Amino acid sequence: MSALARMNIHFGSSDKLDVYWGFGIGYRTNNFKYYTTDPDDETVLAWKALLPIGFETTMGVRYYLTDNIGIYAEAGLGKSVAQAGLAIKFGN
Repeated sequence: MSALARMNIHFGSSDKLDVYWGFGIGYRTNNFKYYTTDPDDETVLAWKALLPIGFETTMGVRYYLTDNIGIYAEAGLGKSVAQAGLAIKFGN
């Protein structure tokens, strides 16, 4: 579970193309446990985050196909190594 505040810094964005760097910090907690029913496997793994602090940093690009609808792609250290999707702009 995580809740982070994120900020994007935009570099020379135009009406169609928007290149940005994003970073965020906030609360994040992780728990991991490994279990098996294999009687020959004696592996015991358990991990819990030491500090409940989350951080992310990404580089991204957004390209608007119309005035309000675009696509985006990001890469970096965040919720995933890479992500892409739809961008919708409301207002002006």
